Amino acid sequence: MSQYMDVHSGFFGVTAEQLKEAHDRDLAIEADEGVHFERAWLDPAAGKVFCLASGPSKEAVLRIHERAGHPTPEIYELTVEVQRPAAAEIGASDREPHPPGARPSRPPYAPASSETSTAAASASGVSGRPVASVDPAIAMAKPTSIVGVSVSSRMSTPRTAATTGFT
Repeated sequence: MSQYMDVHSGFFGVTAEQLKEAHDRDLAIEADEGVHFERAWLDPAAGKVFCLASGPSKEAVLRIHERAGHPTPEIYELTVEVQRPAAAEIGASDREPHPPGARPSRPPYAPASSETSTAAASASGVSGRPVASVDPAIAMAKPTSIVGVSVSSRMSTPRTAATTGFT
């Protein structure tokens, strides 16, 4: 199954409780299309909602959102995934603390030798997806405590909880 991230915009003033209610409406009917909604995040200040789902197609994900009362035209198929390696995959020298300003001999996510992307993908547990190089600052960044699911809309005026299906 493919993974998708859809984005809903214009959801200013939506609360965590309203987001959970909307997500629960998706969960109640997701099996009808063979879709599974894994997570939803809300950034109320930006009015964005982001949904992570797996399913047979973009169209199947969008149909569930439509039926649940919160359609969106913005959806992306997630075809490349980069994961932080397990501690066992990181060399012992890279696990030891480094003096301030010192850098390890190689980033902790880099292969110990020049491997092909296929071998690296196999070793990292990323099955069937290309391996991408990632800036260490980005790779090691911790997510902020934002609750958000983002949904785009073609509407030009901001929507509120009363007009978005989040009630």
